[in-house]
Amino acid sequence: MIDRRRWLGRLGGLGASVALAATGCAELGLPSAYTLSQSDLLALIARQFPRTERVAEIADVTLSSPRLWLLPQDNRLGVGFSLRAEERLTRRSVLGQLGLDTGVRYEPSDASIRLAQVRVQQFQLEGGGSVLPLQGQRVAALVAERLLENLSVYRLRPEHVQLLRVTGLERPALAVTSRGLEIALAAAR
Repeated sequence: MIDRRRWLGRLGGLGASVALAATGCAELGLPSAYTLSQSDLLALIARQFPRTERVAEIADVTLSSPRLWLLPQDNRLGVGFSLRAEERLTRRSVLGQLGLDTGVRYEPSDASIRLAQVRVQQFQLEGGGSVLPLQGQRVAALVAERLLENLSVYRLRPEHVQLLRVTGLERPALAVTSRGLEIALAAAR
């Protein structure tokens, strides 16, 4: 019997890929799937906020204090933010809430998982006076979608990317479940 370590050393990178496929995920200590919990996802998103975006040169809209919930029935995530809109000329500001739902997708160029198909479900400004007219509020909701669309929330580790290559998959299977975001790195048997 050939010693596996010597064999891998002789074959270099190609040998490692072949051996990885032959030995299987479990033997190497790599799971074929794992789950990012709701709290994991929230922590990943929260570290990217607050974020500010200018709306039509009228106001600056800042999103902060993200909240996250799982929508497994739709294979989507729900995300809510505190919102602050400040009119640029007078510096009057108003607070509000933004709620949206989003899918997730894999971006192979940097092995990241990103928000996709972001849809604003709730955009509410508090108080009677608004710094944004109704048309401006609609624009602000669209800006929020643009700000969050394609936001990178997680990057696969290099060994997971290698596992994808070895198993012949172009991308992991992603599914929002009641446990969190499940990331499958190998085809189900």
